[in-house]
Amino acid sequence: MRYVVYGIMAVACYEILRALFLSKIRNMLYRSVRDYLEKNQIRLDTFKLMHKIVVKQDLLNDSDIHQAIIRYARQRDVKIQDVQYQVEEYIEEIVPFFNSRMQSRP
Repeated sequence: MRYVVYGIMAVACYEILRALFLSKIRNMLYRSVRDYLEKNQIRLDTFKLMHKIVVKQDLLNDSDIHQAIIRYARQRDVKIQDVQYQVEEYIEEIVPFFNSRMQSRP
C-alpha cells in the first residue's frame, strides 16, 4: 500500500514539474517571438494567431451576421436553424487555417 502512495505522489510531482516547465518554456518562446517581431518591425495580424474555431465562433456570435441569418430565413420562408447550418458550412469553407503556432491540415 505504501508503494502505491509513493507512486501516486511521484506521478503528481512529475506532472506538476512538467506543467511548470512547459509553461515556462512556452512563455519564453512567445516572448522571444514577440521581441523578434518588434525588433524587425514585422506586423502580424492578430487573427492569424487564432485557432479556426475561435474565428468561427466570433463570426457566428456577431450580431450583424445573426440579423442577416434571421432576415434571410424570413425572406426565403425557411427555418432559422437551416440557415444557421448553411452559414456554418460557408464559414468552414471560407475561414482558412491562420494559426501559425499549429499548422494542422485535414
